[in-house]
Amino acid sequence: MSRFYVINYKIKYEKEIDQGKLLGECTFYPKKEIRVSTSDKNMESTLIHEIIHAFAYEYDIPLSEKKVLRLERAIFRLLKKNNWKLS
Repeated sequence: MSRFYVINYKIKYEKEIDQGKLLGECTFYPKKEIRVSTSDKNMESTLIHEIIHAFAYEYDIPLSEKKVLRLERAIFRLLKKNNWKLS
């Protein structure tokens, strides 16, 4: 089993990403960064989505966008059902 390590991503909240074309974005190089649009009414869900992309990249887990979306929805529902807050 592979050893897990600390992943450091800076999370930024911005008014617009890519001139309003994106709600969120995860970049790996040159800096590890997750950006979430503050204009997104589903910011928490978008943050979860981008975190899943970061995990998939860092731990070499092949996930299609469809699978990322399914995981995002499942995790988001679990958090909401249990009144957990992400912010």
